[in-house]
Amino acid sequence: MKKTLLSAFICAVLIACGKDDPTDFPQPTPAPTLEQSKESDSPTEQPVPAATVTQEEIAAYFGFETSKDVNVASTLVKARKEPMQINGKTISLTEAEVKSKDELGGSFVLHVVGKVNETPFEKEFTYNGFVKKPEDFQMANRVQVKWKDGINHYEIFDFDSFYRLHQTNMFSAENLERMMDFHSSTTDGSYMYPFTSEDIKKTTIEEVKYEERGQISFYLKYNNSKAKNRISLPFDKNKYYEALLSTKKVDD
Repeated sequence: MKKTLLSAFICAVLIACGKDDPTDFPQPTPAPTLEQSKESDSPTEQPVPAATVTQEEIAAYFGFETSKDVNVASTLVKARKEPMQINGKTISLTEAEVKSKDELGGSFVLHVVGKVNETPFEKEFTYNGFVKKPEDFQMANRVQVKWKDGINHYEIFDFDSFYRLHQTNMFSAENLERMMDFHSSTTDGSYMYPFTSEDIKKTTIEEVKYEERGQISFYLKYNNSKAKNRISLPFDKNKYYEALLSTKKVDD
């Protein structure tokens, strides 16, 4: 009986000690949720950088050609504003202005404001390498003048006042520009530089005369440089007066 009681006592003591044992045992890791599993399987997403516009893309937008002069490029800047697709980007401009230009150096500074793929931008670019404007001496001495295509100069040129009444006020460069094209070639002759409205203001026509062989001739002066040779344009006096008489008969 004593042995039985002793065995029962020992078992009770062992059971009590087992409940108070502070020994840590590995705990089972809970299974990840479905959302946690998806997050761990997919790599971290990096933000997409905002689209930018380059100097070359703006040049392509306007269609700049360095084989022409900066005034031609300036005209393109004023004329084009519609959205365009360039290099996979949608480029649209709200402002475009030539801030400064160097005609003799063949360069200009362009300021543009707009959007590329709906991202706003504001940039200023310097463009170089365009055809250089001729110097004043070349503007006068390498000038070429011709009647404009598509215009009947016999109808709009007041030759009668010049020939019969000896008036010369119609020979201002501003008036002649309506019916004549003015160009000056570069030194190597590879490019014909068109006179701008500012160039026309610096141009004067002198010593005009009609030659009986059928041409009007004059000297051109640009700034302080005067052409050494006379400029001649074909003009048929008889054809002019025939047209003038026909017009008067119709009016009568």
